[in-house]
Amino acid sequence: MTKARALITFAILAALPVPFAGAQDGGGAPASPAAAADKPEKAAAPHVEGEVDDSDHPTPPKPPPKQEPVVRQSVVVKDGMARIPGGRFTMGTSDKGAPENERPARAVTVNPFWIDRTEVTVGAYKACVERGACPKPERTNTLCTYEMGDPQLPINCVPWSSANTFCNAANKRLPREAEWEFAARGT
Repeated sequence: MTKARALITFAILAALPVPFAGAQDGGGAPASPAAAADKPEKAAAPHVEGEVDDSDHPTPPKPPPKQEPVVRQSVVVKDGMARIPGGRFTMGTSDKGAPENERPARAVTVNPFWIDRTEVTVGAYKACVERGACPKPERTNTLCTYEMGDPQLPINCVPWSSANTFCNAANKRLPREAEWEFAARGT
């Protein structure tokens, strides 16, 4: 290749936008077009014979930080309920995309508590309705399970007040938000 042709090729390459801006710096693809506009474009350098071209081989991603091992705890089970020993955990999230009521992440301590091991079934809720202790749930959409004919399905479409009435009729209570999240995260 002549020197003049190499200079023209370099000028053309320098004027072209880089199609994958993150490949040169190992940062991956930009998260959005706006993010791509914030990054200055880099011109591709001409290939000189004998040089190694690493542009097709971005730096490998950093390994994730080591997580503390999960310590399994034995759980006491009685009458279909599990005793959660309580403890300290991080509740919520700091993810800016999460709903506002779930932010920020914060350390919370919960006392030991009992929680049902499974969801309340349609059959259990129907029995409460038949005893006259619970109101029949309204069918608010086609996915409501009360009238589907399967007593083993989890009950849904039940407002908080009806769920609270069901728990009270069974001499139980609804879990608090922190208890629910602690149990759902599980260790």
